[in-house]
Formats: sequence, C-alpha cells, structure tokens
Amino acid sequence: MIPATTATSGTTRRGKALLILPYFGSFGPWFPLYLYSLANQTTLDVLLLTDTPPTRLPANVRRVEMTFDQLRERTRARLSTAVSLHRMRNICDLRPAYGLIFEEFVRGYEYWGFGDEDVLYGDVDGMLAPHLDGTVDIVSPGTNGKSGHLTLVRNVPRTNELALRDPAFKEVLVSSEHWAYDETSWRRGADSSSFYALMKAAEARGELRLHQGLARRVNVPDPGRWYVYDGRRLRADDGTELLYYHWGRMRHLNLRWPDAEEARRGFAFDRYGFYDPQLGPARLVVRRSLGRARELASQARRRLSDARASMRAAKRRAMPT
Repeated sequence: MIPATTATSGTTRRGKALLILPYFGSFGPWFPLYLYSLANQTTLDVLLLTDTPPTRLPANVRRVEMTFDQLRERTRARLSTAVSLHRMRNICDLRPAYGLIFEEFVRGYEYWGFGDEDVLYGDVDGMLAPHLDGTVDIVSPGTNGKSGHLTLVRNVPRTNELALRDPAFKEVLVSSEHWAYDETSWRRGADSSSFYALMKAAEARGELRLHQGLARRVNVPDPGRWYVYDGRRLRADDGTELLYYHWGRMRHLNLRWPDAEEARRGFAFDRYGFYDPQLGPARLVVRRSLGRARELASQARRRLSDARASMRAAKRRAMPT
C-alpha cells in the first residue's frame, strides 16, 4: 500500500488522505493534467482501480487491476447487501461507502476521499491539508452539497458507516437509476435521501464536524473570465486562489488539452481553450474574438440542426397512417 504519513506544520497536524478512483474504459485527454496536479502535492495519495493501464503514473498513485464486474462483486461482499451497479454512473452512488468497500486500502490513512478525474488541482497542501487535522470529520468544498468532484471523509467508523445507517441507501444500491447520492441525490429529486443530507443532519445533532467553503470553479468559464495555472497553484482572473477546477461540460468542447510538460510550464484557459499566459493584450483580444465567432457559428449550426429535426418530425406526424 502507499504509505500513510503525517506532517506537522506549526500547531496544525496535517493528515494524509487516500483518494479512491474506480475508473473503467479509456481515459480522457484531461487525465494527464489530473495526474500532474496530484503529483505536485503531498497530502493526497491516489488509489486508481481500473481495467485500463495509463502510460505513466506519479509515485503517489497506485493502480490496482479491477474490472467493473469485480467492483460490483467486491461491493456486495463488503457491504453484505444486494448491489446492482447497473452502469458506470451508478459508481457515484457507492462513494460514501468507499471506507468500507476498500477497507484494507484506507487502513493507516487518517482520511479517505472520493472525487472525479476531470479535475485540475491547485495548491492542495496549502488549501486542503490544514483542514485534515483530525478534528474535522468531513471536508466538502462546495456549500451547495455538490462536492462529488472531491469529498474527504475521516477514517473512523461513525463516518465510514454513515451511509449504511440510512435506510434509503439499500434502495440506492439496487436502483438502475443514478441518484447522485454522493451529493444531494439531485437526479432523484429534492425529497430523496442523500449523503449530503445525512452529513448535515449529523452535524446539526453535534455528531460530526463538517468543513465547507473551499474555493473551486466548475464547467465552462463564463464569458470574459479566465484562469491561470502556474504548475502548482491555480488562480482566477480576479486573484482568487482555487483548490481545483472541475472541467465538467468543458470536456465536450473540441479542445487541445495541455500535456504534463505544458502543465509544468504553466498555462491559462478560458471558455475558448488553453493558451500561453504570457500572451500579449492585443493577441488576447484577437484570440477571444475568434473564439467568440466560432462559438456563435457552432450555436447557429446547432439551432439549424434542431430546426431541421423538428421539421422532419412534424412531417412524419402529418403523414397519413
């Protein structure tokens, strides 16, 4: 196993966390950025459970060969309950139970975590590690309950077993639907049980300590906004330092993603893609103007395609049966 260690900085003890990532199939072009940004810190080790070998892995990432079917069987055995794991998206619903499912791997770590692979991390040691001090039970960076990108859980029975004490969790495990139970079950409905609801209720009862509100950004940048990664730290154009950026819908854009060497040198990005942060003001104006023109043209083509599809559907409905 990747050794667990702790470091002391002043009066704050910094715990180690094991970030658990089951991933099956081919990796996206953003995955080298994920690995590079994780290699550049000492707080998180990564357990990568996959049937696809990446080309290179940092020293703090351990790969364990596993198939999707083997994950299903492991979950059934470790939780002693029925588990359907209908499709890949349902893996997210398992996440709150990772401390039990992967018990032998998390042993020796003060925290374990779950998250997404389409993430660029900033200064994890500076922004996250101070909160892994053995007094905080769960770190959920978002304030809206949607922290499936990254959540850290203290490796003790009361938090490892939190989801198992929820009567609805057994329904989640056999459902063919993706609930997004690791967040707020927003795919299922506002009245559905969720890991976020459980942790907030436990916090209100004084049973655990929750930390929220670490700066992050998600999805396609808004028009006029940009971000700079210097090879270790990640900042927004207004100077705000970010723990991470979750690419989300940006994955679906036709972009050339930076490789590890370009990440080492640093890059900037906006809604139109990645570029050299030293690019001069005049060239930036041209670049963004061209990007906006391409974006408008793409939107026009999509509207035209949708209109044609609607016309064809209307003609089919009008045809005599």
